[in-house]
Amino acid sequence: MGTVNFEIVESNFVKKYTDTYDLSILVGMDRFSFLVSDPQQNILLLRSYAFTPQIPGMDQLSTALKDIYIKDELLKQPYRTVKVGILNQRNTLVPSDLFTADRKEVYLMNVVQNINDDTLNFDTLKPLGMVNLYAANTDFINQIYGYFPNARIHHAATSLILGYRKIAENRTGRQICLNVRQGLLQISLFDNKELLFFNSFIYQSSQDFIYYVMLVFDQFQLKPEGNTVHISGQIIQDSEIYHLLFRYIRHLEMMPAPDYYKLGAKGSEIKDYQYFDLFSLKLCE
Repeated sequence: MGTVNFEIVESNFVKKYTDTYDLSILVGMDRFSFLVSDPQQNILLLRSYAFTPQIPGMDQLSTALKDIYIKDELLKQPYRTVKVGILNQRNTLVPSDLFTADRKEVYLMNVVQNINDDTLNFDTLKPLGMVNLYAANTDFINQIYGYFPNARIHHAATSLILGYRKIAENRTGRQICLNVRQGLLQISLFDNKELLFFNSFIYQSSQDFIYYVMLVFDQFQLKPEGNTVHISGQIIQDSEIYHLLFRYIRHLEMMPAPDYYKLGAKGSEIKDYQYFDLFSLKLCE
């Protein structure tokens, strides 16, 4: 069900040494991507599967994951560590001071519907003083652990927020960050290191897309001509969405590759910004 739409394999990747490598996986309804890095943080391999059309439900995603795992021999190798990021909209951010772990259902009851078949878990975002509480289908979680018994599972918003914060902490003023997936827009707003806003929006057209972006501009009284928007994810500069963004916002910047990874000889083939959320999984504890 998934088709490889991008991959690089560096010449120094050695299959028999995978037990010394780290594996990072990001899975959502639109794609499955993974990268392999060595202890020196060199990216040795990156592979991405696209789900076209986008998968509509968990049953189909479980089938797609099984299909990829069966066919991709690299996923069956032993790795030193495995991190898996799950992308869905079934999450909410809660200040750490107000969070009690044994009352997870209370925080999600007005945010997420039908959690009876879900596992509730949370990631701690220590630098921001908050937790990301999320619900994920229990059978799917068990499937991941079945394939990767030593996996550490996180919500994809956790890695994305931490990745954006690392960029924002080296800049001054307010930083607007957009992460684009197929039909899903994630918007973050930072003021230096402080997270002011994060939310996910489903969009069906470029007009929907720009509406949600400008909604955040209006809410926080930002100036389209004076604030730079940082972009990551599945977007190309020769697209209707990008051209419409540029019509309203003059300063657009594609997210660079993070400095905690080193790109090899084939690294120039990677559109860095397209895999920013995958790269950021490294920051999850």
